[in-house]
Amino acid sequence: MEGTLLVPAADKLYNSRAILEDYRELGAEVWKRFKRGRDQQLWYFEELLKIYEARCPNWRIIKELKHVVAELAMVSEAVKPSSWSAMCTLRARPDAELQSSRINELRPAWNHALTGRSTDEITVKRY
Repeated sequence: MEGTLLVPAADKLYNSRAILEDYRELGAEVWKRFKRGRDQQLWYFEELLKIYEARCPNWRIIKELKHVVAELAMVSEAVKPSSWSAMCTLRARPDAELQSSRINELRPAWNHALTGRSTDEITVKRY
C-alpha cells in the first residue's frame, strides 16, 4: 500500500518546490494563484505530511517534502493574511464539527492525491 503513495508524494514535492521557487521570484503574489491562499495551501501540505510520515516515515522523499514545506512556510511567514489566526485556531481546537467540515471540504483532493479513488469510496474514521 505504501508504494502507491510514491507518485503522489513526488508530485507534492515537485509542486512545493515550484511554489518555493516562484515565491522567491514573485513574493506573496504567488499565493494569488491558489483558491485557498497561503495558509490553507500550507495547511494542506502539512496534513498530507502527517499521512505520509505515518505510513512512510523513513522515505527520503517525505523528509525532503517536509523540509521544502517548512522552508516555504518560513520564507513566506512575514506576509500573513488575517486568516492565519483562524487556521491556527482550527488546527489547535479539537472541535469535531469544524474538523469534520474541513475534512469534507478537502476530501476530494485528498482522495485524488492519496488513492486515486472517488470521494464516495473513502470513509473518514474517528478514533
